[in-house]
Amino acid sequence: MAVWLKSMVIPVGLTAAELFLLRYLVYGKKRYKRSGTLPSQVVLAVFFCVGVFLQVSRFWGSSGMGSYLKILVKAAYYYLILTGYLNINRRLAFYYLVIFYIPVDVCDLAVFVTMLRNWGIDVSGSGLMPGQAFIYLWISFLLRLLVLSVIRRFMDENHQRSLSGMQMILIVIAVLPFLYMRDLGFWLPLSNDEIGSWSLIFLGVTGVISLLLVIGNERMVYYHIQRNELLKMQHLIHHQHEQYELRREAVDLVNQKYHDMRHQLMGILGMDDVKEIHRYVDSLRCEITPFESFFRTGNQLMDIILSEKARECAGKNIQLVPTVDGSVLSVLEAADLCTIFGNALDNAIESCEKLPEGRSRRITLKVYAVRGFLGICLENSCIRRMRREEGHFLTTKDDAENHGFGLKGIRQAVEKYQGVMETEIQGSEFVLTLLIPLTEDSAPSS
Repeated sequence: MAVWLKSMVIPVGLTAAELFLLRYLVYGKKRYKRSGTLPSQVVLAVFFCVGVFLQVSRFWGSSGMGSYLKILVKAAYYYLILTGYLNINRRLAFYYLVIFYIPVDVCDLAVFVTMLRNWGIDVSGSGLMPGQAFIYLWISFLLRLLVLSVIRRFMDENHQRSLSGMQMILIVIAVLPFLYMRDLGFWLPLSNDEIGSWSLIFLGVTGVISLLLVIGNERMVYYHIQRNELLKMQHLIHHQHEQYELRREAVDLVNQKYHDMRHQLMGILGMDDVKEIHRYVDSLRCEITPFESFFRTGNQLMDIILSEKARECAGKNIQLVPTVDGSVLSVLEAADLCTIFGNALDNAIESCEKLPEGRSRRITLKVYAVRGFLGICLENSCIRRMRREEGHFLTTKDDAENHGFGLKGIRQAVEKYQGVMETEIQGSEFVLTLLIPLTEDSAPSS
C-alpha cells in the first residue's frame, strides 16, 4: 500500500499542475466560471481522474511509434479539457493545444533528463524517494509556469476568435520539426546513449521556432482581422454621419418651408372664402406635419436622430420614451454622437422587434448631467438572456462575423472620451449605461 501511494505522488502532482497551467495559459489570473449543464467541480474531477490515469501510463511506449501514440493521447486529453471544460471553440482549442504542449513537454523532458544524468535520479524508477519526487514536481512546475508566463505576453485575450483552414494547416506544418526532434532515435539509427544532451538542446530550439511560427502566424492573421473590423466600423461610422448630415440639411429645408407655409396658411384662413379653402388648408397641414421635428432637446443632431428613430418605432409598434438634455451633448463630436445613439437605438429597436405580439415593446432613453459626468442610460425590452463572455454580450444575429459592431463602436467612442460603458440584464430589460466626464480631461484622445 505504501509503495502504491508513493508511486502515485508524481501522477497526481503532474495532473494537478497541468490542469492549473492549462487554465492559466488560457485565462491567466482572471476568474473563470464555466458555462454548462454539469457543475464545474464534476467536470474538473473527471478530467483529473483521466489525467492521473494517463500519467500512470506516461512511461509506456517511451520510444518509436509508442512515443507518438502517447503524444497523440495526451494531445487529445488537453484538447478535450480546452473544449469541454474551458469552453474554447474547436479550432482555437487546437491553437492553444500546440502552444501548451510544446513548452510543457520540453520543460518536463529537460528536468527529467537533467535529474537522471546529473543527479542520477530516475523519476520513472520504482525506487524514487518522496523527497526526490517533490523536487522533480516543483522544479518542473516552476519552469513550465515561467515559460508559459512569457508565452502569454504574446497572446491575445479574445477567446471568441477562430482559425481559418489555412491557419490550421500552417500550425501542423510548424509542429512537424518538433515532432521529428521529439523522438530522433526513431528516425535515425542512433541508440539512447548516442543521443546526448545536444539532442535536448536541439529539441528546445526546434520547439521555440515552432512556437514562434505558430504564434506569429496567428497574431498576423488576427491583426489583419482586427484591422478589417476597424475599417468596417470606421466606414459604418462615416456612413452614419453622412446620412445624418444629409437628413439635417433636409430637415432644415423642411422646417424653413414649414414656417413659410404656416404664414401662408394664416393668410388663407383670413380670406373670405368657403369650405374648399378650409379643406385645402387641412390637407396642407397634414402634408407638413410628418416633416416637423418631433423633439427639441437642445442639440440639433440629437433631434434628428430621435425624430428618425421615433418614426421607425411608431411603424413597429414600439414605444420610445426619451428624456434628453441635449445641452450636455456638446462634449461629443458629431460622428461620435451618431455612433453612440444611432447604434444604441438600432440595437434596442431590433431587440424589441423580436418580442412576440402582445408583449410590451418599450425603449427608455435618459441623457443627463450628474456630478461632472454625462450620463446616458438606455433600457429596452428583450426576449431572452443574451450570451455573455469576457464581460461582453455576444451578438444573436446569424451573420455574427459581419455584425456585432454596434456595441464595439459604442465602446470605442466612449473610451475615446475616457468614459466607461456597462451592459446588464435586469429581468426582461437590457440596460446600457454610459458615463463620460464633462471636464477638459474628457477631450477626445487622438
